[in-house]
Amino acid sequence: MVTHGTSCLQKTPVEKCLPVVTVLTLAATGSEMDCGGVISNSETHDKIGLLFPPMQPKVSFLDPTNTYTVSPYQTACGSADILSHIIEVYFNMDQDLQMLDGFMEVLMRTVIRYAPIAMKEPDNYEARANLMWTSSWAINGFINGGKRQAWSCHPMEHELSAIYDITHGLGLAILTPRWMEYTLDETTVSKFYQFGVNVFDIDASLSQMEVCKEGYRARSRIPVRDARTQEYVHRDWY
Repeated sequence: MVTHGTSCLQKTPVEKCLPVVTVLTLAATGSEMDCGGVISNSETHDKIGLLFPPMQPKVSFLDPTNTYTVSPYQTACGSADILSHIIEVYFNMDQDLQMLDGFMEVLMRTVIRYAPIAMKEPDNYEARANLMWTSSWAINGFINGGKRQAWSCHPMEHELSAIYDITHGLGLAILTPRWMEYTLDETTVSKFYQFGVNVFDIDASLSQMEVCKEGYRARSRIPVRDARTQEYVHRDWY
């Protein structure tokens, strides 16, 4: 990273680095199977993403029991990050392999199913294992196919958490439903319809726009603990 004074000016390519070995303790970023990273500077409010092949881990150890102590809050935030990695690729009007769309839909359904279980039962091996493996496949490049990539929510969230003390996944959970609402129109409605029907099992007989609106409403709900009953319930961010 090239700096001038206290501000970042440009990225310097990473041409080589020491061999990277990871031991996964949180299902979220997918850094165990990608070559990315983020550098933050709280003093200058910089949060810069990096993506260079030499940073790809040589070996990663994935043991779901290492995530048993992750709090419900961080489990929810990590799950939002996993979903966002998939959504950034899935919502693309470029036509690609149906198999890849189907694969992404299964990944999203897996997170939706197992995140609430892991929050309630932190030592549930099945839930933790499914979240961990989904985290890896959400951002290891496999789902990209031949699509042109132009991520939106992640760059916006980096600006948000560079300034405010907010967990990355929480920022994505706030931004993503609003991004969905903003980008929904007659040119994108078919993709949102596909998402609502195939990921959230919304009634396919409804109009396309009704399905789409239900889809991003469902995406905006997160499980939070009720102070009286100590049970997790779904509430809207807005």
